[in-house]
Amino acid sequence: MQKQRGFTLVELAIVLVIIGFLLGGVLKGRELIDNAKTRSLSNNIDSIQAAWFAFQDRYNAIPGDMDSASDKIDSTLSDGNGNGRADTNGERGDVWAHLAAAGVISGDYSSANVAADEVGCEVSVCPNNGFGRGFVLTYSDNLNIGSTTHELILGGGVPLKIVQALDSRKDDGNGASGDIRGFDGLDTCIDGNGEYDITNKPQDCSAIVRVF
Repeated sequence: MQKQRGFTLVELAIVLVIIGFLLGGVLKGRELIDNAKTRSLSNNIDSIQAAWFAFQDRYNAIPGDMDSASDKIDSTLSDGNGNGRADTNGERGDVWAHLAAAGVISGDYSSANVAADEVGCEVSVCPNNGFGRGFVLTYSDNLNIGSTTHELILGGGVPLKIVQALDSRKDDGNGASGDIRGFDGLDTCIDGNGEYDITNKPQDCSAIVRVF
């Protein structure tokens, strides 16, 4: 009869080391992917901010609110009421159409009504946030800072860890303070105190960004 030979301690140790390297590589790769997604989201926000101010400098008007867009930019555009705020559902949807027609952002956006607290805007109407949802521009004080202004809703669909990383990268990392805060339009992303709800690890989150 042949004797069956098992693994030696050295062989088992080598296998465990290899498994450790593989797991470490997977985790590191996932971290690199998350970092890349955070940078991309941050860059998208910066690009929207730059486009917004470029439009203002060129036309002395607010995109979406401009009352002569059909005359000065493109005859197919809808005109706003010219009150200096993109504060109606129609103007919020027209923001992106105005910016694209002016050539300060890329894309082809159809005008449509967009609610002030919308987190699921179609990417044919609003710019894609990289997670299949559209950014939404609103005129409000969702951050409860005490002054109403234009704010950017990330649009939903963003993993909580990306929202938190973005907050740490561009603000104070706290979902209840600063210029980036967890948006209670999706209350699974924040707890009762407005902190990021890491325990539940939701995959469909949003945040409010004050960049204008």
